[in-house]
Formats: sequence, structure tokens, C-alpha cells
Amino acid sequence: MTSPTFFRKSIAFLLDILVLYTFILPGFNGILRKLMPVSGISDAISLYGNMGSDQALVTTITALILLMSLYILMYFSLSEYLLGASLGMLILKMGVIDSSKNNPRLFSCIVRNLYSIPLFPFMILWIVDPLFLLLRKGDQRLTEFLTKTKVIYIG
Repeated sequence: MTSPTFFRKSIAFLLDILVLYTFILPGFNGILRKLMPVSGISDAISLYGNMGSDQALVTTITALILLMSLYILMYFSLSEYLLGASLGMLILKMGVIDSSKNNPRLFSCIVRNLYSIPLFPFMILWIVDPLFLLLRKGDQRLTEFLTKTKVIYIG
């Protein structure tokens, strides 16, 4: 089984981001706009400067970001666990398998998608995961290597 190229995997990821942005995250955007009405860059800078004085706002925004991160992680993990691929992967005829050539376990799907949480320390994976793939000259990201999973062509 051959592994898709880094470029093809990147296009699938961009398609998944489009799905998330279109169907899952709009509700969060509406809430954030109500909490932080910003009409221009000067408003944004002013709001950012004053956020420290409004602890309730900071707490609410932090909670929303954590909830949004959980939705994103669930999208990738559950689609790979239940469908064997994310929607972006399915569109490009790719799927995820484990070392036994089966659909991966839920825990493996969660670990391989921890990069989708936009919080430290998971953000480190934004750099380490693709670097591992490119520098190792293999076909797996670091999280795929650790979970013994890989992306393959399907169909």
C-alpha cells in the first residue's frame, strides 16, 4: 500500500479546515463577535490591551477556545475512527489504517490528531509532526509513528 504525498495530505487537511470553518465553527464565531465587537484593527488592539482587566471575558473566551478545540479534535478523531478517514481524506481517496491494516482504535485517532488543539504544548506538533515526516524520509508524521498508524490510498 502506497502512502499519499505530503502535498496530497496537505490538500486533504485544507479541505477538512474548509468543512470545519463552514459547518462546525460558525456558531463559535457568532458568540465571539458578540463578546468582542471589533470593527477594525484599532478596536482589536484596544480590546486586546483591555482584556486583562476583564477577567470574566478572558475566562469566557478561554472556555470557548477549549470547547472549539474539543470540537475540532472530535471531528478528526471520530471521523477517522468511524469512517476510517476524515472527510478531506475521503474526497481525495485516502484513509487511515493501523499496523494490522485495520481502522485505528479511538485512542490512536485521538493521539494522532492532538495537533488540532491550538494550545501549548500541542501547538509544538504543528512544527514537529511535519518535520518528522519530511526529515525522516518516511511516510508518517510523529503522531502516526507513535500510534502505529498511517495514511494510505483507498478505493
